[in-house]
Amino acid sequence: MTMMNTSWTGKDLSSDFTMHVLPVTVFISIEAFIGFFGNITILLVYSRRYRRINFRYFVLALAIVDLTSCCTTLPGEVISQLNWYDYQYAWICKVKTFFNIYTALSSASVLLVLAIDRYRKICHPLNFDWQIRCPVALRLCGCCLIVSALVSIPALILYGKQTNSFEHEGNNITVTVCEISGEYAGTIYPLLYIGSIYLVAMTLMILAAVSLNLITAWRLFGYHSMKTANIKHDTKKAVVAITLTSETSNYGILLLSLVCI
Repeated sequence: MTMMNTSWTGKDLSSDFTMHVLPVTVFISIEAFIGFFGNITILLVYSRRYRRINFRYFVLALAIVDLTSCCTTLPGEVISQLNWYDYQYAWICKVKTFFNIYTALSSASVLLVLAIDRYRKICHPLNFDWQIRCPVALRLCGCCLIVSALVSIPALILYGKQTNSFEHEGNNITVTVCEISGEYAGTIYPLLYIGSIYLVAMTLMILAAVSLNLITAWRLFGYHSMKTANIKHDTKKAVVAITLTSETSNYGILLLSLVCI
């Protein structure tokens, strides 16, 4: 702000901001382009194959969420970076924020269900009634996407275009940003909503998924590796014992033969 002259406007600030974050904008654009075609490829492959495993539905659900992000969230972020202080598209801001929350919640919930499925398969493989069948996996993924969309609806109301004015070196500058909507800017509702989403729901889902994955990894790698090592050790001890017993027996027979002679 110290470099700003007295004739600058919010549009000039946006142009200056865009030049500073141009590498980030290019990276996001490339990420959206690659992710778009990559997720379409995943959808085509997994929709035609692997019909007998429930893992297929988890992959398809995550691909749908990621494709949605590539078509909505990432382009919306590019638009924000191009018009950071001169944001004139309230509906784009609302849609971008909605899909920001929706994709985060749906990804976390699907990953949690996937962690539960892995835990059941690895830690309780013989309990067939406790496994997640393909129809159940499809319904769980659908519920994750639907519930995440419903929970994200308040973002369409709470967020939008916010206008602020400030004075610098005798010049009154008005900026318009994509933030909390003007009528809710001074209220506690946005803080309660974001806190309940990210600090409560997201944190609990991430902690649960990480805990289940750690238990599964320990059972798959740590526990079985130690068990295999113990089996190998016990096998070697048994072989040595059998060998010693055999040698002792042969030696005893040899002594008995000498005594008889």
